[in-house]
Amino acid sequence: MGVLSKVITEMLNEPVAEEEDLFAVPRPITEEEMADIPKLPTVGDAAKLHNEIQAHIDLTLSHEAVAAKAERLKNLRKANGAPRCGHVLLNGEPCCAPALKGEEYCRFHGQTRAPEIELPVIEDIDSLQVAYMSVARRLMNKTLDAARAKVLLQTIERAASTLEGVDD
Repeated sequence: MGVLSKVITEMLNEPVAEEEDLFAVPRPITEEEMADIPKLPTVGDAAKLHNEIQAHIDLTLSHEAVAAKAERLKNLRKANGAPRCGHVLLNGEPCCAPALKGEEYCRFHGQTRAPEIELPVIEDIDSLQVAYMSVARRLMNKTLDAARAKVLLQTIERAASTLEGVDD
C-alpha cells in the first residue's frame, strides 16, 4: 500500500467530528480565567480560551445584528402601513408614495397642488401634453397674458428636457 493510500485510509477511518451546534450558548468565562491568561500552561489552553472568548464576541455581534434587523423590519412595517398619496397619475394608477403626516398627498404632489402653481403635475409624456394644452387653452380664452405664457412654456420645456433625460 502506497503512502497516499495509507493516508486516505486513515482519514476515512477517523471518527466523524460532531457538527457544531449553531444555537449553543458559549460557556461563561470568569474574571479569574481572564486574569489567569498569562499563567496558562500551554499554547493549546490559550487557544481554547481564545476560541471561547471569540464565541462570546460572535454571539454578542449576532445579537446586535438581529436587533438592528428587527428595528428595520419594524420601521418597514410602519412605513407599509402609512397612508398613501391620493394623487392619481394620468395613466390611472395611484401614486403609492407615503402621504405626509396629516396630509392627503406625498411631498411632491402636495407641493404641486399649492394654490400659486398653475401647471398640472408634469410626471410623464402624457402630463407634459396636458400642460402644453392647458397653456394653449388659457391663451385662447385670454385668461393668460403672453409674458406669463412664455414663462410657463419655458418651465414646461425644462420639465420636458428632464423627462427626456430620464427615458434614456
